[in-house]
Amino acid sequence: MQGVVGAATAVLLWFFAAGLGDGSVDASNIALWLVLLAIPIGGLLLAASLWSAGKRAAAIVLLAIPAVPALLYGCFILLIVVTQPDFR
Repeated sequence: MQGVVGAATAVLLWFFAAGLGDGSVDASNIALWLVLLAIPIGGLLLAASLWSAGKRAAAIVLLAIPAVPALLYGCFILLIVVTQPDFR
């Protein structure tokens, strides 16, 4: 699960970097972006801390919260790619 959350966080970081590159991330919305990035990164760090402290169930629950929607979205995208529906 940590890999799924890490991949979702990497996608957020990619969007942040792309926004910095094209100028859509600027002083007017940087606070929103920092909060948006701090939450999943903090969740990963907290889960790693809980795991190393021996509280594996709590770490798994913490990682499952963002991992389940990310996996469901990935399944949806895979379904769209495989079935190639006609959206006309």
